Amino acid sequence: MKTLAIVFKKSVFAIVIGLLFFACKSDSGTEDIGTIFIGIFDNTWEVQGVDNYSFGIFRDGSIGTTSGILFGNEDHPNSGSIDMINGTFDGLNLAFTIPRTNGNVVFTGVMTPTSETDHTIIRIDLSSSEGENLVLFTN
Repeated sequence: MKTLAIVFKKSVFAIVIGLLFFACKSDSGTEDIGTIFIGIFDNTWEVQGVDNYSFGIFRDGSIGTTSGILFGNEDHPNSGSIDMINGTFDGLNLAFTIPRTNGNVVFTGVMTPTSETDHTIIRIDLSSSEGENLVLFTN
């Protein structure tokens, strides 16, 4: 009787572990880079289609983190000034605020990596609270 109880407990344990394994497995068979992503995006980013317009975007702290604080500056050709930016990133998503003379502008965006294995960012698509849509790239 004792042996039957031990076999039953081991069987239940094996079933629970199996269910957890399949429940946590990605549908595509690959890891979801949105949840484990550690991007390399510290750089000066040029705005596509606009001469002399760029964003310097850098992480504050450890490079190996999947989320955190970012900082930098916006060099806007129309204002002639360099405005500081502060924000956050989480996986491939980022958001930051730029204080301008006519009020704060909030940018939100998505970063595009080279591939699932090379997390170097090659493009950032941004939308602003003023209705601007920008594409950032590096040279």
